[in-house]
Amino acid sequence: MNEQKRDPRRAQKRGIIIAFAVMVSIILIWYVVIPGVGAVIDKINGKNKDDGPKSDYMDHVVSHLFYTADYDENIYEDEEYMKKDRTVAYTNGPDTYYIPLDGGNFKEYGRTLEFFGKYFDTVINGRYEEYDSYFTDYYFEHQSHRERFTPQKIYAVKIALFSRTENEDKSITYNYTVEFKIAKNNGTFRNDIGSDSSRRVFYELIESADGNVLINYIGAGLRAED
Repeated sequence: MNEQKRDPRRAQKRGIIIAFAVMVSIILIWYVVIPGVGAVIDKINGKNKDDGPKSDYMDHVVSHLFYTADYDENIYEDEEYMKKDRTVAYTNGPDTYYIPLDGGNFKEYGRTLEFFGKYFDTVINGRYEEYDSYFTDYYFEHQSHRERFTPQKIYAVKIALFSRTENEDKSITYNYTVEFKIAKNNGTFRNDIGSDSSRRVFYELIESADGNVLINYIGAGLRAED
């Protein structure tokens, strides 16, 4: 009689053990075997994510549908774009200031904001020949030089001061979070976002002892120390 009572318990325990083993097997297959097989296949085909196209924002590029690039377009004639929020919302601590992209007095808010004003004016007007002059040598040790891009319909710009550090050489390092949208994005300037979407990234700016400001890094997170 006792044996008959114990048998269902043994069967129940055996069933739990089997179910647990099956669950562990599924997890191993999903997280270990499948990715491993994919990596082997990519290796055989000569594919490596690190070899794929990169954006200047130091991320692997995600495919988007882009508008046709028109290098001769006068973006100021696009009434739909001109009705967008064409201001910079600059946040420093508890305060946020709104500066017009066209003719705004960026200088009032310091050298780094004056720099941002010139930077965005260059990008909006498609002056790609000037673009590389906004970056340090360190930046180009990790990123390629800028190719030609069209005038960019940038709007809804948000800049927030994240940190400020004074260095031994009397330069100052600033970290800002920056995000903005591009109407009818054609991908010639930013190929990591679609039209009318944004993604927050970090800009590291270096202000030298003589007051010159340049971008040292752009990325999804703060720059790791070398």
